[in-house]
Amino acid sequence: MKKKFPFYLLACILFLSMFLTGCTPNDKTGKQTTNNEETEIAPDSIEVSIGFVDGIPALSIAKLAKETPLFKENITVDYDLIKGSDLIVSKVMNKELDIAIVPSNLASIVYNQGESYLIGALSGFGNLYVVSRETIHSLEDLKGREITTIGKGLTPDIVFQYVLKSNSIDPLEDITINYMGGATELAPAFLSKKAEIILAPEPMISTILSKDPTAKIQFSLNELFAKVTKSDLGFPQTVLIVKKELLNNHPEFVNSFLDEYNNSVKWAIDYPQELEKYGIEVGITIPTDILNKDSIKRMNLNFISGNQMKDVYMKYVNVLFEFEPKTIGGKLPNEGIFFTK
Repeated sequence: MKKKFPFYLLACILFLSMFLTGCTPNDKTGKQTTNNEETEIAPDSIEVSIGFVDGIPALSIAKLAKETPLFKENITVDYDLIKGSDLIVSKVMNKELDIAIVPSNLASIVYNQGESYLIGALSGFGNLYVVSRETIHSLEDLKGREITTIGKGLTPDIVFQYVLKSNSIDPLEDITINYMGGATELAPAFLSKKAEIILAPEPMISTILSKDPTAKIQFSLNELFAKVTKSDLGFPQTVLIVKKELLNNHPEFVNSFLDEYNNSVKWAIDYPQELEKYGIEVGITIPTDILNKDSIKRMNLNFISGNQMKDVYMKYVNVLFEFEPKTIGGKLPNEGIFFTK
């Protein structure tokens, strides 16, 4: 029987995703069936299922998903572009994926429920921005103003309120935060001038900038968070997790895959035009016509592994924990949540 996933935790994870088969050996006969024909394969052959949600997380792995490089002859890798945030949550919670790119708080939730997945890399950082038509010189200038956004009480909202409080701004008293029902309402509200100041994610930001040349980015939420936490990187929105079983049984493959994924992220950042073509072929539904150096930079794709990721991740989950422990599974994860090459 599949475990029921608390709605509150699902909502926290799904909001980040908007901005976003187990590893088993073949049967003992050493055969697999393809097109109704049996093909001889090595007895130790494995199939690795890699899942990533449609959107910015998919862009980070587009090169791998399109080119499908061969790691070893006995390893078959399936790349699964998942059209639905709830589905990737379900697949991870039910341990159906061997490797997945997921919202960073989901990694903590899953680890706290049984340590079945470990974090191998941080893959994407905060991509939310404060946008207005007028120039806003400092956060102090937001006092007395209304800011329109989405996702009340969810993880990006927690980060925003944390940044405001860290700059001596009471989000309940000093400003008015107007929460809209969904992401599809936010851009139209700004473009129609019903909302003067918004906090919105990429790729929505690029869409707004392309339609309204008077719109200006005032602040990066990621840079604001980095400043108050004294971090060079900001807050991780997505991480790459690996099933512990796969890591224990095939560490060489996992390390090789991480190297290739690192190359895929760097390639996506450096070659937006090629990324647009790959995105279309892979089936990514992000508006590829807005992909350029600036929009990719604002999406904050990155690859951080090893000891460097530990401090960055723990600073972030500490902020979430202090605001609402349920957002990370009820308790802070220990350093066992990470693995390094």
